[in-house]
Amino acid sequence: MNISSDVLTTLYAQGTAVAFVLGLMLLSVYIRKRERPDSKIFFVMCVDCIIMCVFLSINVLMRYRDFPGARLITLISMTASELTIVMFLLTWLNFVDYMIYGSNDHILRHIKAYSVPVFVEAGLYLINLFTNLVFKFGIVFTVNDDLIYRRCPGFFVTKLIEIAYAVATIAMIVRFRKRTKAPVFIKISPFMIPLVLGSVVSIVSDYSAHSLGIAVGLIMLHFSMMDGFCYVDERYGCYNRAYLSYVGNFAKKKGISGGTGIVFEVEDKLKEFSDILRDEKPANADVVYMGDGRFIMISGTQRKSSVEMLIELITEACEENSIRFRSTYGIREKDEASKAFLERLLAGLK
Repeated sequence: MNISSDVLTTLYAQGTAVAFVLGLMLLSVYIRKRERPDSKIFFVMCVDCIIMCVFLSINVLMRYRDFPGARLITLISMTASELTIVMFLLTWLNFVDYMIYGSNDHILRHIKAYSVPVFVEAGLYLINLFTNLVFKFGIVFTVNDDLIYRRCPGFFVTKLIEIAYAVATIAMIVRFRKRTKAPVFIKISPFMIPLVLGSVVSIVSDYSAHSLGIAVGLIMLHFSMMDGFCYVDERYGCYNRAYLSYVGNFAKKKGISGGTGIVFEVEDKLKEFSDILRDEKPANADVVYMGDGRFIMISGTQRKSSVEMLIELITEACEENSIRFRSTYGIREKDEASKAFLERLLAGLK
């Protein structure tokens, strides 16, 4: 069986992408342990990329093959590969959401809106599969009896949807920085640049380079996040004490004043308690483990009633898990130093 050079090139690209992603998954403790929600989402992105490579490989291997069912396999495989791309972008959007808001609740409140483009694109591809099988024409792409692929006008609609996901992640970060001025430990350019280059190559040529662009992007994204890993307490999935110093210096540099802090002290079930804090916290708050069973939740300036309502929600969640804790809170004065504010908070537990 003779294999053309363009098929070989695409297969090499898919094999390289799989090797890159598998290597990252095996070498990265962050991905292997999957102790934090963001690492679990990152793992899903890696798996999605590998599945994408499998379908893209099937697509090119089926070119010009003549046997019963070849056209059906090609249509199903091509539909699946395109859907894995948009599903990856949805997962990427959720990953960015968690990295900047650090809240499962924030994702759950917005997941319906995030998923609408996926359902639109899935609908287009399912209709396209039906029309290809029944009427032998497509709205996104078509494959004739000779297994020759041709794009249709709907193809460019699906690419606009995928571009919209990419734009949405940029807009999300810009909006977050504008509203909260809080530090963000994710840089999207190391991921977006390879992704865009791979997409452009795939659109203007016969080579499928989406997955290779994504694989390179995942590796670059992982390395760009390593600066933030030093501020994470892997045992409890929240920030460590060093993060407070970083935030204090960041706020001083940016001229940010004010803020709210809630200190919690718990004797046992620290991991479960940390999970509750991260689930219940506002989207603009961070949870820090101070050591000796003490956690602090820091955020922008909040109303006293809002803080008390939050503590009440945490109390209810802890009662369901038989967790007992003590807490106190305070609002930082305009000219109060970060260290003095922290000492005042901790003194409230004595």
